[in-house]
Amino acid sequence: MLIILFFHLAFAQNNEIIRDYFIYKRVPIVVGFSCGNITNDFQIIKMLNKVGISVSIKGPSAEYNFYKFLNVSYWRLGVFVDLRCQDQNARAIFNQSTSHRMYDYAYNWLILAKNMSHCLHKLNDTAFSIITDFVVSIPNYDYYELYDIYNPNKERGGILNITRYATWNKDTGLKIFLSKAKILRRWNFHKLKVIVSSAVKRKPENIPLLEYLEDHDNINLEDWPKFGFTLVGLFADIFNLSMHVKAFTKWSNYTNGPMMDSLIEGTVDIGYQPSLIVPKRLDVAKVLMEIMPARTCFMFLTLPSTTIQISSIFRPLAWNSWYMIFTCFIISFLIFSFVIKSEHIKSQDYGSSLLTTLGAICQQGAQNMPFKFASRIALFQIGVYGLLIYNYYSASIVSARLNIPLNKLNDSLYILVASKMKLSSENTVIMNILLQDTNPEMIYFKNYWSQKPQQQKIMEVEEGVRQIMDGGFAYHCVPEHAYYYMNNYFDQKMICQLTEIHWLRPTRVALYTNKKGYYHEVGKIGLMKIFATGLLKRELKRTFVRKPYCNHDASSIESVTIYEAAPIILLLISGMILSIIICLIENIIFLITKPKQ
Repeated sequence: MLIILFFHLAFAQNNEIIRDYFIYKRVPIVVGFSCGNITNDFQIIKMLNKVGISVSIKGPSAEYNFYKFLNVSYWRLGVFVDLRCQDQNARAIFNQSTSHRMYDYAYNWLILAKNMSHCLHKLNDTAFSIITDFVVSIPNYDYYELYDIYNPNKERGGILNITRYATWNKDTGLKIFLSKAKILRRWNFHKLKVIVSSAVKRKPENIPLLEYLEDHDNINLEDWPKFGFTLVGLFADIFNLSMHVKAFTKWSNYTNGPMMDSLIEGTVDIGYQPSLIVPKRLDVAKVLMEIMPARTCFMFLTLPSTTIQISSIFRPLAWNSWYMIFTCFIISFLIFSFVIKSEHIKSQDYGSSLLTTLGAICQQGAQNMPFKFASRIALFQIGVYGLLIYNYYSASIVSARLNIPLNKLNDSLYILVASKMKLSSENTVIMNILLQDTNPEMIYFKNYWSQKPQQQKIMEVEEGVRQIMDGGFAYHCVPEHAYYYMNNYFDQKMICQLTEIHWLRPTRVALYTNKKGYYHEVGKIGLMKIFATGLLKRELKRTFVRKPYCNHDASSIESVTIYEAAPIILLLISGMILSIIICLIENIIFLITKPKQ
């Protein structure tokens, strides 16, 4: 009778431990693996429901779908396992939870064991990580001791850590010793190995990989992997990790690229090559954090127009201004003619009045100088009006000449194709991803791009920049790669003429970890620390070449081209031809009418 009473008291205390622990963890739902005692299971359900926690319990002989029973997506789940019964298949529970990766933030485990060695004998810590919440309760006379257990990464040589977490008895309840967050008390990995990799194509064979990645004086075209390596190195220093660095120089025999395939296989923990976030990659790896902006574009020079534009003669003044000038000219001509006629000057007719008015407005003088005050005042106001119009027109031409707008193409691949420029591209993985885009603009450009010969599609960046300088050529690359050479080759005029049409519009790229995610959470925390302290911004400025600055205020003298002067020359030639035609007509009329006279 005393033995039965003892077991009832022990079960009651265990039930209270479960209740107090999960109240402390603030979990809304609990599932349990009990010894199958119906009375005890009912008491646990009643006790937890009373404090607002939903609960479901399975005994050792119950049949159920393990994944559906423990799977959660939107809330945290508490799990308790009673190892004190002989028929409890603990190995199956721990093995299946390991295969389904059920030791992350979503799960809070509480194990009720007779002693620690019995629990460790059945435990599978392969999927444990630094964020694992796994607590074992061991009875010790009239109270219970709770131990926190985790393994940072068993596959990389991590060892099981057991730390006294709390105590519990019926009188004082739960007394927690480790109140800090898991990451804060487990941050030191004690030089645990983390394998990082990337694709590095331009490393010389005689230079060690680490020396090459740490060289920022000659960063050139390997800026992306060097930038990612710097960030991963800072994160490794924060958590005292030991980096083992790999690099892939060949791309053959890989389905998703060498880095992604290594992440899928689990032979690599973190890829230090910043990569685009695409659905295909999200299925095989985890995004660690978006770390930098990225874009690619076709770059070319917008050269001044080589076509003759007759409308440039009228451009300095708006069309409504020209209409008003013509209206004022007609009014001035009529008033001047009226004044001349009212003064009864026989030598003046409408034709001479018209020429006098036109000459005064054009600042060319008068055909005949009037003698009376009224006609002189009329001519004077016409001259003043013409002087003002002349100065406005001249000032507008000078201002337009100093600020000649470049007729740049819109940021559209349709317009780029219509321009008929020669196209080429840097050999980059991004281009292969862009060609898979189903956007109508991308499909249209892909059809045009596929028609080009393969030898014309790919070109080295330095040669591409040199051909940009010749004009009529557009080169596609990561802009920062081209800026490195443009700062050396381009003059100020070319820098201001530089035009970009995006193939990959501005987006952000991220670092990836493998799906197992042993370093995923600490990686995010480490990168957030790097971002918050300004180190990320500093590395961006240090690593990537800035776009050459176009100084529009710089004083420069440019000659007027023949295409700009052509409309004025054509106007002069048209006037000369018109004068010759009128002269011929006048002489013919004179010769015809002379015999008659």
